Amino acid sequence: MVVLSLLLTPRVNRVVNIVVSLVYLITIIGSCIGETWVYYLLASFIEVILVVAIARTAWNWPPPQIAPALP
Repeated sequence: MVVLSLLLTPRVNRVVNIVVSLVYLITIIGSCIGETWVYYLLASFIEVILVVAIARTAWNWPPPQIAPALP
């Protein structure tokens, strides 16, 4: 994902970050169903918080500024 963040255009990068983080969020929650280990549930909860932070940051990221032309 880091390589894609550097290679993709800002608009595509934003969409990809939001989509991938939401898909990953669903897989994290799905893997917790039926789990009884508190350690695993706590780690998954922390991971969910971080993935939501990534999606929120990508959603709120300001559009790229176009540099003014030099005279």
